[in-house]
Amino acid sequence: MIESTEWQGILDKGKSSLSNSLENSWYSISVYSKENEIIGFGRVLSDGELHALICDVIILPEYQRHGIGSELLQKLITKCKNHDI
Repeated sequence: MIESTEWQGILDKGKSSLSNSLENSWYSISVYSKENEIIGFGRVLSDGELHALICDVIILPEYQRHGIGSELLQKLITKCKNHDI
C-alpha cells in the first residue's frame, strides 16, 4: 500500500517511526477487501476537545472511484462530530 499511495519516504525514517505515528493518532480506520487485504486507511490527529485534523485518506489505486474513500472520510468526520469536535 505504501508504494502505490506515494508514502514511499515514510519508511526511510524506520518502521518504529511509522508505528509510533499511527499509534499516536487520535482515531484511525482501515478498510479491508474480502480477501482480508488492507485497501484503505484514514486517520485523525486531535487534542480530543477542540481541534481535529484529518491527515490521511488512502485507498489503493485499484479500489479508487468506488466510493470507498468517500465513505471512509464520512466515518472520520462522524467520529469527530460524535465527540463534539
